[in-house]
Amino acid sequence: AFVDVWTGAVIAAGTSGSMYNSQVYPLPQNDMVLVSNQYAVTFIYRLSTGEMLTRGGGTNLPPVVEGDCVVVGRIVFTCIGTTADGWLRHASPEPSPGTVAFGVAGDRVLVTSLSDVTAMLAANGSLVYSRGLPGSAVNGGVVAVGDYVVAFSTNAAVWVLDVSTGTLRHTMQMPLCQQAPTSASEYNVVVGAKVFVAGQAGCVFAVDLTNPANPAVTVAVNALSSASGNANDGYPTPLFKGASTVYWLDAPVGLLTAIDTATATTRWRSQVPVGTSYRAVAEYGVFVYAVAGSHAVNVHAANSGDIVASVPISNGTLFGTVKAFNGRVWLPTYAGVASMNADPAAAVAGDVQYVEAFPTGQASNTAAGEISVSADGVLVIVNPQENSAAVDTSTHRVLWTTSTGARNNGNQPPFDIVGGLVVGGVSGDGFTVRDLHTGHVFHRWKLTGAYQTVTFDDRVWIVDGVAMFASLDNLVAGLPIGA
Repeated sequence: AFVDVWTGAVIAAGTSGSMYNSQVYPLPQNDMVLVSNQYAVTFIYRLSTGEMLTRGGGTNLPPVVEGDCVVVGRIVFTCIGTTADGWLRHASPEPSPGTVAFGVAGDRVLVTSLSDVTAMLAANGSLVYSRGLPGSAVNGGVVAVGDYVVAFSTNAAVWVLDVSTGTLRHTMQMPLCQQAPTSASEYNVVVGAKVFVAGQAGCVFAVDLTNPANPAVTVAVNALSSASGNANDGYPTPLFKGASTVYWLDAPVGLLTAIDTATATTRWRSQVPVGTSYRAVAEYGVFVYAVAGSHAVNVHAANSGDIVASVPISNGTLFGTVKAFNGRVWLPTYAGVASMNADPAAAVAGDVQYVEAFPTGQASNTAAGEISVSADGVLVIVNPQENSAAVDTSTHRVLWTTSTGARNNGNQPPFDIVGGLVVGGVSGDGFTVRDLHTGHVFHRWKLTGAYQTVTFDDRVWIVDGVAMFASLDNLVAGLPIGA
């Protein structure tokens, strides 16, 4: 309970689990207090209202105050440091949710951990709010849609929160998929006021916030992501966004589905080769390009899904993002990147080129991972294990290469292109800001101690000159890259 010492009036009272053997620590941070109980669970409250600001596993050791941040125990903290070199924040590690699912809303970073949705200021990592959600753990991510935040649970619930305060506005249940319940996967795309999300066991769902007072969840594709006897039964598959279409390439079943974003209904379905590998899709003009396997790309008519061509890619196994730019389609391979004419007739006739960006053998066991293309036509490849490179798409010339350092996981370092800069690359090489055209390093941050071995998520978010990235170990970092 919180009682005014002068009047004896009760400000707030309630329960937050066991308070047995608790220790109370006033904090020199506005009017906050920290309580740590016998189970090493920590709570931070606002004294004037009794509102719980954050919670998490920790330790019964006294907290340490560093500037405007409170460090709880050895590894769990509200935030740690706000310096010119950036900030780090760690969520509760027990039990681990498997990922820190990321989102950005205005100047705020949105993070999910356990059954909480947390908002932090991008500028310094300071806490805005941390809201516990009913039911089971948050799963599959958190998505900002206008003035609202959409989060998904492991028990197929959908939560809609107010983005500014974290107040829970609506709780909905995801419909059945082929008469079976399924929760959301990590694959989702936002189109206007709709969130399209792939289910863990199949189907694609649309969360519609067009009328935020009465949101709805519908089934956009009613099909299980499984095939009898397939080793990849039940695995979720990614979604890709086109001009007015969301594409779902369900490799285990062998189907490419086009979803009309206006109606959230299936527009067409087209057969593709069955396989367990990751498949990528890109829309360009009147065609849709879908990776059909390790060595081929199918070209579909965007209006009907009909296959108009199949283009063989002979030099290296295809993997990762497909990008269409300036009349060509770019695909990462083991050795670098493949480039095919966007005109399917020309591509079939042999207009496929290969850029050997990496030395022979150095990337022989790992595909090139992620690619991105700048507005002036420079393509950047980031390899999950060893290399990064930039390629001039007009000349197919390699501009620069660099080693990102060996990594012990299959996730490529997160990166993004911002103007003339390449921002990212978290690995043994550190997190860098490079010149897009020369590879010159303007700034490098090294992660030390326990953070050298964390498994990072695959995306970097940039807000107001701060680059942020997350790890699968519940670490979130923000680094200032300048204007």
